[in-house]
Amino acid sequence: MRLLFLVVCLGALTACGGGDSSSEGSSDIPAFYFGSMTRFYVDVAYEPGAEPFARGDWGIVGESLAALFEGRTIKPQIFLPADGDRLTLLPDQGRESWTLNDIVLLERAHRRDRSSGTTGRFWVVFLNGYFERDGQTNKSVLGVSVTGTSVIAMFKNVVEDSGAGSLGGVIPRFVEQSTIVHELGHALGLVNNGVTLTSDHHDRKNGAHCTNQQCVMFWSNEGRESLVQFVNRYQETGNTVLFGSECLADTRLFSP
Repeated sequence: MRLLFLVVCLGALTACGGGDSSSEGSSDIPAFYFGSMTRFYVDVAYEPGAEPFARGDWGIVGESLAALFEGRTIKPQIFLPADGDRLTLLPDQGRESWTLNDIVLLERAHRRDRSSGTTGRFWVVFLNGYFERDGQTNKSVLGVSVTGTSVIAMFKNVVEDSGAGSLGGVIPRFVEQSTIVHELGHALGLVNNGVTLTSDHHDRKNGAHCTNQQCVMFWSNEGRESLVQFVNRYQETGNTVLFGSECLADTRLFSP
């Protein structure tokens, strides 16, 4: 995997592997999200000093998620955080770096709600510090999605650094939401990661990514400079649906 949007399997907490390590069980698979789910919640937790820019304005995330379900028989209601609602302040963890195991243990200690019945829930946690893997701290990783769970971790220091000097912090705000959209895409089954392909757009050389350079799932959007350019394009067009037509076709036509 390249740097930015690192998708990791929870099997051994360091590499892709077998076994069910999901904290929520077998409901968190694409067949559930695109089959029986009628309510979709994104819950956010954050450390002091790592509060998300969005707070009550999650338009990019909301519109991109809604586009995935457009035209399906079941279109779930999507519930995003608002001030004081599904936003949880965590105790300061006092860490400078985070391994996958650290993230999972934090989720188990502090997460309140999980998927059940026809309700799907994701837990997005904003952390101070940086991602650590194999003993190495990586200061370019914006976020990680832990495969097999509905857990996404965001590294606030890197998000803020993505647009140092930009007017009013506009670029970091967009980068933050674009990162979440990308990670949610992976967790929901893109690209060829559980959701069946309807066209040949899986960039197998680069993992579960899209060959469409205009799609948020394109692999080079994992580089900080490339992602900023990607965000700039969407700011110019005013289009807040970040998925390309190929990924949208996959989810809209997916038949679990």
